[in-house]
Amino acid sequence: MDKPAATRRGGKAVKDPRRLLVLLLLLHADPLEEGSEAKERPAGLIAERVLANDVADYIRFRSVCQPWRRCCAAPPADDALDRRFHRRQWLILPEKPPIRYHCRLLNLSTGECILAHLLEFRGHRVFSPSTEGLVLLLHESTHVARLLNPLTHQLTDLPPVTTLLDLLLPLCDLSVDGFGLADDRTVVIHNTVFLAVAKPGDKCWTAVNLSDCLRPSMSLAGRFYGVTSDAIMVVEVSRESQTPQLVEAADLTLQHRFSRTLGSAHLVDNNIGELLLVHRTLSGNKRLYQAYRVDLDGRKTVPVRGLGGRAVFIGHDCSLSVSPATFPSIVGDAVYPGFDCGDRTGLEHIEAYHLADGTIEHSCYEDPGKEWEHPVSIADYLSSWV
Repeated sequence: MDKPAATRRGGKAVKDPRRLLVLLLLLHADPLEEGSEAKERPAGLIAERVLANDVADYIRFRSVCQPWRRCCAAPPADDALDRRFHRRQWLILPEKPPIRYHCRLLNLSTGECILAHLLEFRGHRVFSPSTEGLVLLLHESTHVARLLNPLTHQLTDLPPVTTLLDLLLPLCDLSVDGFGLADDRTVVIHNTVFLAVAKPGDKCWTAVNLSDCLRPSMSLAGRFYGVTSDAIMVVEVSRESQTPQLVEAADLTLQHRFSRTLGSAHLVDNNIGELLLVHRTLSGNKRLYQAYRVDLDGRKTVPVRGLGGRAVFIGHDCSLSVSPATFPSIVGDAVYPGFDCGDRTGLEHIEAYHLADGTIEHSCYEDPGKEWEHPVSIADYLSSWV
């Protein structure tokens, strides 16, 4: 017996039953009055749920449903820091060659891929997105920094980076190893030379003292973290009368000594609000990966044997956690090194490292310069992204 045809919307199949339910409810929703009572009506309640789940669906439904537009707030055009609209679980895929003023976004929860047209890129240098999904733009002539939400097109101006350029060696260009949020309104930029913070409306960036190499760095739940040789640090900006500073969030207690010469450390959001650390090191002449849960309350790292069934992709500057339920070709409780780590094209050709028993799935790449030419799987794309 033939299966019923997929429900379609605008000629495209609606694969997620939750989206179909929202559509049916909206089609039967009565016109809503403006005011606070509108938020208590069905469309307003649905909007809150959809926004909590995926900002892209919120924007889509708001664009096609007049009753919903009347009861649901539009994303503030000049406030990319509004965390309600941050693009949870969306990442920008690498494109070779780049598409002018366009980027392709992948949803790590659903596998959906969309093409975004971003004229905001014009006249700017574009840096890799933050954990919140925001893109850092640097105006080529004025050096004004801007934050862009690529799904909502919200754009926030920050101070020029002129004072930061003065910290660099002559003829050195600005590079960014990491950036993100230290609180709801404070943005952090970090590279090997400096760590600086600023808020919208500030006249300049404020440098934070770096007494040790801080790499990698990332933001999670409105806090900005980084790894030194013996601790996980956090940028503290809560006291307005005090200069922003790095304070210890957790002691770096690992089973093998942490050495940047032998390996690297990688911070990961495990998708349930917890911070993970993956230690990549050498044991004899073999590569070894170990995972730890960062216990921020206990201020320590706790060894774990698995990743809750998820997989982790690690790169020198960023990492991500992915569910095999979304991408079945990816193996759970495994670490996938990014191309910039060198392990995929090194002696062991590691594509995936199983944490439970230390076994390896081998990569097919021989030439480290050709990984961009023809990625053949989602694992290749994600390994290129990190």
